Amino acid sequence: MNQTDLPGGYPSQPKTCGLAIWSLVLGILSLSCLTVFCGIPGVICGHKALARIKYSGGTLGGQGLAIAGLVTGYLGILWGLLVIPLLVAIAIPNFVKARDMSMQNACVNNLRVIDAAKNQWALETGKTNGAVPTEQDLKPYFKNHVFPICPAGGIYTIGRVGGDPMCSIPAHTLSQVGGGHVANEPAPSINTVTVRVTTTQQPATPQATAGFHAAAVPAEGTFIPAPYRTDMVHDPKRNLLYISAGDSILRYQLASNSFLPPLNLRGDLRGIDLSPDNDLLAVADAANTTGNIGIHLVDLKSEADLHVTFPAERSEGGTYSVAFGADGAVWITSSFQGSGDVPLRKYSPATRKVMVAARVGQDTMLTASANHEYIGYAEANSSAGNYGRFRCESAHPLPPLRANAFLYEIGVSRDGSQLAVPTYGKMVLSGAAMQQLDEKETLDAVYHPLRDFIFLTRANISTIAVYETTNYTKVKDLDFGERFEWPGQHAFQSGRLRLSSDGKFVFCTVQGGVRYAETGL
Repeated sequence: MNQTDLPGGYPSQPKTCGLAIWSLVLGILSLSCLTVFCGIPGVICGHKALARIKYSGGTLGGQGLAIAGLVTGYLGILWGLLVIPLLVAIAIPNFVKARDMSMQNACVNNLRVIDAAKNQWALETGKTNGAVPTEQDLKPYFKNHVFPICPAGGIYTIGRVGGDPMCSIPAHTLSQVGGGHVANEPAPSINTVTVRVTTTQQPATPQATAGFHAAAVPAEGTFIPAPYRTDMVHDPKRNLLYISAGDSILRYQLASNSFLPPLNLRGDLRGIDLSPDNDLLAVADAANTTGNIGIHLVDLKSEADLHVTFPAERSEGGTYSVAFGADGAVWITSSFQGSGDVPLRKYSPATRKVMVAARVGQDTMLTASANHEYIGYAEANSSAGNYGRFRCESAHPLPPLRANAFLYEIGVSRDGSQLAVPTYGKMVLSGAAMQQLDEKETLDAVYHPLRDFIFLTRANISTIAVYETTNYTKVKDLDFGERFEWPGQHAFQSGRLRLSSDGKFVFCTVQGGVRYAETGL
């Protein structure tokens, strides 16, 4: 009986050559990232498979697999030898360019911090334009008293007051990216910057703009150097701006454009708020020592600091945000070491008792209405985007609303009837005639304390947008001359807003400090 025949006269099926299978497998793999590493073995296996099949006398099959393996193998080799080097040749310069741009941006930020520190040094020591500080003079104004270092290895020149600090690398300059002094022009005074006021083409409603003339005229604004600023609040009784920065509260006099000696509270200061009678300053403290967290309550008459502490829950970080209610009690949120929820605490300075009103997400932002009757809250670190409000006299907040986006700030109208929640994609509204405002990458929102206006900051734009809050028609833009950076859905970054209690001034955090200007409203 012939070896190729089965009993009964039926011919046997030829066996598939194993090398043909390997050739196809390696050829397919060579079309991925393995290229020549699998393409060459695949071609070798394919040729050997065809040879074995040819001389097998019909006992071996798989010629089609071997041919397919050869085709894919050769294509993989071609891909590895020609296409990938071409892609690498394109990618490497782009990578180098991106790396250089990243180092340039980091260096420019360092120059801004040096410039702000230099200005603050000049203000506190009474120096004028032309004075040149040393590195030792400025070290107290840097974090951990460490002078910044150029990431690309450049050497910094501090320069004179009124001029830009410089880096030895030519591309690393403030003037090329904005925010520096203009070459060949006299340096401005230490504090003064120009804030342009422009109106939009679409007029606001007559009711909202009664008594307001939106003429496109420049308004003078002021830069306050505070390199490590976190939050701020205006004191109308003393006409001071309090700024939390590191372990101190900076006190800036608007009338004289100068600093008073700071209040050294220690800790790691975060959000701040002023009591309804303007005599008590509440300051959140991110420090967690010996299992206790707390806030600072500063009596502004005596400047005495009462450090209020309470036991921290497991994995609870320090306090994050504070807001005063009309009853004089302070509402407090905190951080979490990881990801989780934290207590929403209410502390009464009168009775010195603290209660837990609810549980909220970590780093929840609190904002009081102008009359302090309502407290708005926005929970961070959650895609659900829970937010809402509650009466300050209430023991528990109302059920939250949902923005379905990550939150970081919240604005509350003067009577608590409206809420505005910035998100990456839009401004979410509650209690207004519309549910959202199509302003993307909004950073913060603050309502006018006396009139129907809202102020917004947006990433990658240098203007503060002003809308009336009846129909949400834009009234004007306040151009601060410096683009606000996207904070990555975190609060207390560039673009945070506060208004004075009479609505005359708008304060905004910027790179290296705070800028403020008259609102004209």
